Amino acid sequence: MKKRKLVLKLVLSTVFFVFLLFLCEIGLRILGFRPDVLAKGPTIRVEPPGHFFIRDSLVGYGNKPGTFKLWFTTDYFCVNTNDSAGCRITKPLQDYPLFAGKESIWIYGCSNTYGWSLNDWETYPYRLQKMNQEVNIINFSVTGYGTIQSLYQLERDLVVLPNPRLVIVAYASLHDGRNTMTATRRKAATVYNFLGPLVQPYGKLDRKDTLVICRPVNILYNRVPFSDRSALVHFVERVINNITNRWSDSHRVSEAIILRMSRICADHQIRFLVAVIANDPQSSAMLDFCHDQGILCVDISLSNHSGIFSNDPYDGHPNPVANAYYAGKLNRYLHDHHLVP
Repeated sequence: MKKRKLVLKLVLSTVFFVFLLFLCEIGLRILGFRPDVLAKGPTIRVEPPGHFFIRDSLVGYGNKPGTFKLWFTTDYFCVNTNDSAGCRITKPLQDYPLFAGKESIWIYGCSNTYGWSLNDWETYPYRLQKMNQEVNIINFSVTGYGTIQSLYQLERDLVVLPNPRLVIVAYASLHDGRNTMTATRRKAATVYNFLGPLVQPYGKLDRKDTLVICRPVNILYNRVPFSDRSALVHFVERVINNITNRWSDSHRVSEAIILRMSRICADHQIRFLVAVIANDPQSSAMLDFCHDQGILCVDISLSNHSGIFSNDPYDGHPNPVANAYYAGKLNRYLHDHHLVP
């Protein structure tokens, strides 16, 4: 008799627990939370076929030289041209000899500055070059980069290239997680492994708050089973990832990286500018940090609440209208502060 009661209690408890999970699942979906629809990754086709990224021993990976068509849907593609050094072009290739010997401006950043999902001539560095023919603008940006790769690039570029007139690093708060390779960052990055080897360095602060940079490692993430089918599992996964993200001290690492880049430029007598390209509290905090440290900075961000500045429905990155805004605002700042001829 006691055994039957125990079995009955276990059955009832199991049924109640399953029913509770079902209610949580329904409740989360009513609130708008969904399973991880991005688990399968984007369906981007590269033409000519093959990888879009190549391995780089210093920063992990970089742009593959050449001209590519990236098909985001069956009826939308963009033309991406990377020069022999892997830099996104800022002018027609046939015009490059005209800029040889001119003072240069180097721009570092992520996909927003590279111009992901846009044609070459629609990116803001390309537009900025069109506005300033007396300088040679070089776009070193790579999709998926954080500020930590920009630091590595700057150190390498200063060894092999003549010093530029100005270095611009485009910062967004999403770089924080990339700079420390948080779980959220690793999860987001792994879906793009089909474009090439995604390997990256990451940073941390030691006990003395000194920046420590670790060598590039493969970006790996073990996805939680059923997160692509259950809103509840996806929600729990995000909560756990957000908790671990807070331990990484990512924003302070980004500040340390920006400060080091500023000091490197100062040592080489190069002007240094931080262009904040995102509109959120963490990005605003970076502006405050730069002001406190005496680092030149400009806010070129815009609000995208209406969605009119994203390249939807093909991709969520800034569209040509947004890039025209970035170029215009950045160009005004450069001229107002006599950073260009």
